[in-house]
Amino acid sequence: MIRALETGKIYGRAWAGTGGAQFKRSAHPRPFMGTMLAASYLLEQPAGVKSIIFSGPCLSVVQWKKDQDEHRKQLPVDVQETLARCEREGRTDSEEYKEVMKVCYEKFVNRLDEKPKELESEFAQPNEEVYVTMWGPSEFYPTGNLKTFDVTGRLPCLHAAVMMKRCRKR
Repeated sequence: MIRALETGKIYGRAWAGTGGAQFKRSAHPRPFMGTMLAASYLLEQPAGVKSIIFSGPCLSVVQWKKDQDEHRKQLPVDVQETLARCEREGRTDSEEYKEVMKVCYEKFVNRLDEKPKELESEFAQPNEEVYVTMWGPSEFYPTGNLKTFDVTGRLPCLHAAVMMKRCRKR
């Protein structure tokens, strides 16, 4: 981040793309708050920022949830039913829920045959307590402090060059 501020250029990756070294081991595959943090920072109108790249951004959790609901429809019916039942019953910390979430992560988060070594590192693993508090029990079920995060209405206020980049759909 220091280098980014010196050059006036910021790169925000995914909703959760930075800060991994600050967190310890967890069942969740990603570190925390890349584009959310970058957008919030930029909306404060800091001096010297010339540009930002939002890569795979989450700028509205409400929209993110709608997108994830569409993804869930692509899962096997038994997986959808298990997810819904565990969420309805407040059992998102159960082994049953964690097992079906693996199907979701394999289909939508890490679609590689083998998990990259970088994702196995203790530095690539967020703290589960922080993740659940801030986001919720899974990428697909935001119930934490960020569940109402939405800066889309304020994006026209950005005074820097902005590039949006998204991943291809499979």
